[in-house]
Amino acid sequence: EGGENRICDLLNHSERVKKSRVQPYLEEIRDRVFLLLTPKKGGGKMSKFCTGLVVGVSFLVCNLQIISAEVISLQPITVSASSEFKKEEIFDLGYSARTYSRQDIEKTSATTLLDFLKQTPELNISDWYGTGVKANVDLLGFGDNANSNILLLINGRRVNEVDLSGIDWTQIPLGIIDRIEIIKGPGTVLYGDNACGGVINVITRKKVPPQLKTIISTEFGSYSLNKETIEVSSGSEKLNLYLNANHHSTDGYRRNSHYRSQNYYFNINYKIEEDLSAFLESGYHNYWYGLPGALYDYEIGTTYSRRDTKYPWDNALMEDSFVNLGLKKEFSPEFKISWGLNFRNKNGKDNWLSYGNWNFTTDRNIQSLGSRLEVYKLFRIFNKENEILMGIELYRADFSADKDDFSVFNSDDWTDIDRKTKAIFVHNKISVMPNLSLALGARVQREKFEFDYIPLAGSSVDDSLSFTEEAYEACLNYKISETSNIFLNFDRGFRVPKTDEYFSTWATPPVNKSLLPQKNKTIVAGYNAILTPKIKLQSDIFYMKVDNELYYDPLTSENKNYPRVVRKGLNLSLNCQPVNNLNLNFGYRYVSAKFDKGDYNGKKVPAVPNNIFYFHLAYSAFDDKLLIYFDTRYRDKEYLINDMENKVKKLDSFWVSNLKLVYKPKDNLELFGGINNIFNEKYSEYGSTNAAGSVRALYPSPERNYYIGIKVKF
Repeated sequence: EGGENRICDLLNHSERVKKSRVQPYLEEIRDRVFLLLTPKKGGGKMSKFCTGLVVGVSFLVCNLQIISAEVISLQPITVSASSEFKKEEIFDLGYSARTYSRQDIEKTSATTLLDFLKQTPELNISDWYGTGVKANVDLLGFGDNANSNILLLINGRRVNEVDLSGIDWTQIPLGIIDRIEIIKGPGTVLYGDNACGGVINVITRKKVPPQLKTIISTEFGSYSLNKETIEVSSGSEKLNLYLNANHHSTDGYRRNSHYRSQNYYFNINYKIEEDLSAFLESGYHNYWYGLPGALYDYEIGTTYSRRDTKYPWDNALMEDSFVNLGLKKEFSPEFKISWGLNFRNKNGKDNWLSYGNWNFTTDRNIQSLGSRLEVYKLFRIFNKENEILMGIELYRADFSADKDDFSVFNSDDWTDIDRKTKAIFVHNKISVMPNLSLALGARVQREKFEFDYIPLAGSSVDDSLSFTEEAYEACLNYKISETSNIFLNFDRGFRVPKTDEYFSTWATPPVNKSLLPQKNKTIVAGYNAILTPKIKLQSDIFYMKVDNELYYDPLTSENKNYPRVVRKGLNLSLNCQPVNNLNLNFGYRYVSAKFDKGDYNGKKVPAVPNNIFYFHLAYSAFDDKLLIYFDTRYRDKEYLINDMENKVKKLDSFWVSNLKLVYKPKDNLELFGGINNIFNEKYSEYGSTNAAGSVRALYPSPERNYYIGIKVKF
C-alpha cells in the first residue's frame, strides 16, 4: 500500500518528475508484482496469463524513462453509423456504440479484420479453421446463429448473405479500413434485417494525403503464410483516390485448412461542386479454401493429431465482386440528400469429395442490387432543435444453386430463390432540454420470396410468400457534461428467415411457409465518460426478449421457431494512459442467454460463454521507433452447438495471448514481427455435438505461431 500511495502522489504531481525520483518506487512495485503474480509450478491457464502479465509489467517498469504529469486528452469519439449525414459524438448518442479508428487498429497485434475484432471486449469470435474465412461473430449472445443476427456494413452497403453461408470476414483487408463502428441495440429501424443483434459498420479510407503515396508490404510466417500488399493513394481538394491490391496464402494450421486469395479494391471521391459530391468504390475478391471438418475429442491424440483431418478433399471456391455508387447534395447545412446504388455478384462452388459413394458438388450464385435514398432536415419546433431523417430502401437478391450428386442417389437438381425488399423509415431526434434529447424511429418493410425448384426426378416447385414487418425504437440521452452521458433505449426489431431456412429439398413440402420472422424487444442502458484526461470508460447493460427465434433443431433436422429466448448482460471497457508512451485497455463482457418456455425451458443457449475478459497494452520507446503490442483474451466455457439440453461436457475455456513488435528505423520503413498464442494454448473456439449428444466434435485452433514482415512507404 505504501508503494501504491507513493506512486499515486507522483502521478498527481503538477511538475515533470525525473527518473531519479521515480525509479526506486517503480522497482519496488515491480518486485511486489513478481511476488503476487508469479505462478506456482504446475499452474494452469491463470498461471500462463500471470506469467505474461509479469513479463509485460516488469519490462515496462524497468524501462520507463520519465513519468509526465502533462495532460494528454483522450479525444471524444465521433460515430457516423446512424446516417451518412449525422456525425455525432458518443456523448450525444442515446445508444451503445464503440468506434475504433485506424490508429486504434494499428496499435494492436492484429493482421486481419477478424484478428482485430477478437481484441474488442464486446464480441465473441469463433473461428472455425483459424484462417478467418468462416467464423461466428457474436455481440448479444446468439451463439451459432450470430452471423444471421448481426449486420455487417461496408460504407453503408449490406454484406450479409441471403442464405446461411455466413459472412466472409476475409473480404475486407485491414489496410483499407479507416474506422470500425460497433452498435448495440437500435439498428433495425435504419438498416432493417439482420440488425437485431447489433451492427458492425466498416468505413474505408476516403480522405488521403494530397501527395502521391505508395505503400508496399510483405509478410511471412508459420504454416507457409505469405502476404503481399500494395496501396496507392493520392488526393487533392476535389479528388481523392485510393487503391489496394493484396495476395494472401497459407497452408493453415490443420491439414486441408489452406486458404488462397486475391483481393483488389479502389474508391474515388470527387467533389463536383461545393455542395455536390460523388463516391465510387469497387472490389474483386476470389479465394479457395479447404474444409477440414471436425475431429471427435476421443480421436485427438489417438487416431488423429490436432492438425489432422478426416476430410482431406473437401474444399470451396468463391469469386465475389461489387460496385457501390453514391451521390450527396447539400442544399444547406440544415437540408441534405444522399442516394446510393450498389450491385454485387458472388459465385461459389462447394466440393464435398471425401465421402466415397456419397460425393457431390454445388455451384451457387448470388446477385444482389440495392438502392437507398436519404433526406435529412434540421429545423426547430417550439424553439427546440429537431433533426429528422427519412429514407427509402430497395433491395433484391437472386439466389441460385445447381447440385451435382455423384452419390448412390445420382441426383441433379436446380434451385432459384428471389428475395425482394421494399422499406421506408423515419428517425427523428429532438432536444427536449439543453442536455436532454429524445430520438424516435420507425420502419415498415415489405418482403416477397419466390421459389423455383427443378429436380432430376419428382415434382417441381413454383411457390411464393409475402409479408410485412415493422420496427420501432426510442432513445433517451442525458448529457451530464461535455465528456459524459447516460442513455436508455428501447428497440423492437425483426429478422427475416434465410433462403435455406425457408427452403429444403429434403422437406415436405420444400417451402416451409409456417416459418415466422423472429421478433425482438431490447432495452439497453449505459454510461460513458472521460473520467480524467487519462481515463475513459464505456459501459452498458442490456435485456433482450426474442419471440419466434429462428434456430436449427438437431432432433428433427429442421429450421424452426423457438417460442422465446431471453438474453441479458453487461459490457465494461476502460482505456487509460498512465504515461505518454503507454496505453492500456481493459474489457469485460457478461452474457446470459436462456430458452424461455418450450421444450428447453430454462436451458442455456449453446455457444454463448458467460464471461469474456480482454486486456491490451501498447507501449512505445526510443521516440516511437520501437512499438510493443500485447493482448490477452479469456473466454469462459460454453455448451456445444446443438446441445440444447445442456447435457454434454462444455467446450473448454481458454486464455490466448499475442505479442507484436514494430521497429521503425526510418519514417518510410517498418519492420514487424509477432507471436500468436504465446503460451501455446491447446484450445478450440468452435465445437458441436449430434442430436443424441453422444460425441464432442471439435475444430482445433492454431497453436503457437510466428510471423515477420516489412512495410515500405514511398
